[in-house]
Amino acid sequence: MKVESEKDIECQKENIYEDPFYYDAPFYRAGMSVNEYRQEQLYLNENVDIFIDGTYVPLWKQKLIRDKGDNNDKNA
Repeated sequence: MKVESEKDIECQKENIYEDPFYYDAPFYRAGMSVNEYRQEQLYLNENVDIFIDGTYVPLWKQKLIRDKGDNNDKNA
């Protein structure tokens, strides 16, 4: 397993923001970290079928929905 140096990680962060499609990703939201972006990218790549059929929901949005549901359960 390759261990990445801080310099490599910083370089990757800079490169990902230079990607012209970075902000066009269907899961992009303002303020997301590079790690969140990569997790969303992996999730989308593994679930292309649900993207194609229109039922795709980004992980960050799933978490918001789940958290909102948990808060409603606590208030009930």
